[in-house]
Amino acid sequence: MAGEARTSDFLLSTATLMVGPSSKVMELTPEDHSVGLIKNVQVTTEPQFVTLTQGVENIEVAAVNTANPARLSGEVYEFTAKNMAYGAGIDASAGYEPIITQAALATAIADGGATVALATGSVTANAIVVGDFVVIQDTTVGDRVHVGKVASIAVDTLTLAAGYEMPTGQAYAVATTVVYKVRNIKIGTQQKRPTYGVKLVGLLPETGEPITVIFPKVRVTRGISLAFQNENFGNMPFEFMPMALLPADPYYPDFGSTKPFSILKR
Repeated sequence: MAGEARTSDFLLSTATLMVGPSSKVMELTPEDHSVGLIKNVQVTTEPQFVTLTQGVENIEVAAVNTANPARLSGEVYEFTAKNMAYGAGIDASAGYEPIITQAALATAIADGGATVALATGSVTANAIVVGDFVVIQDTTVGDRVHVGKVASIAVDTLTLAAGYEMPTGQAYAVATTVVYKVRNIKIGTQQKRPTYGVKLVGLLPETGEPITVIFPKVRVTRGISLAFQNENFGNMPFEFMPMALLPADPYYPDFGSTKPFSILKR
């Protein structure tokens, strides 16, 4: 039959998108580098040509491919500190790992005070150091959140910096208060955005065989987005621009200066 299938290489799949250092792009793993839940992943190219025509009909007689920009895009759903930092164009390959612990109070926080006494071992368990930012939340009123900056640390006790003291007229009780160490993701204009390596892996549904796409050098052109909506789950529409490699870049011998990504498929 004309047009009948010859293989089972049909593409109906989700994908795993991993981001990390360009020098480690071949080694990226889902456990350490995946952005998590991502939908509508697309890899596209847009060839552009300069053509030469002849005659009144302007029939094309020659064409030269003058550009072939590539794009990688997808909707990222997990609002981790690392994903948001990547979306903001910050090098999050180190220092933005998830903080999964939280601290409890040892004593209630004084009205307008700067001393926060934590449960035994909390400073060590949460790896809190001077200069860190902490969020102090009254769980009975979820949006009653105080942002503090640590000026000094004693045994299981934080002293907040000037200007970050607790608010007056608010009670922060032992039983209903939690303290989180948080990342301070500073958003703004950056003259030079960092570059990363990206590995994209999708599986063919019939065979489970991977299609692996390697981007040795990309920069984020679109990413950070916070939509607090109640009709649907929000996402961050990431867009990466693959870039040409320079001779000093990792994997230049494999890609050269005109091949910004490769597809690995048997």
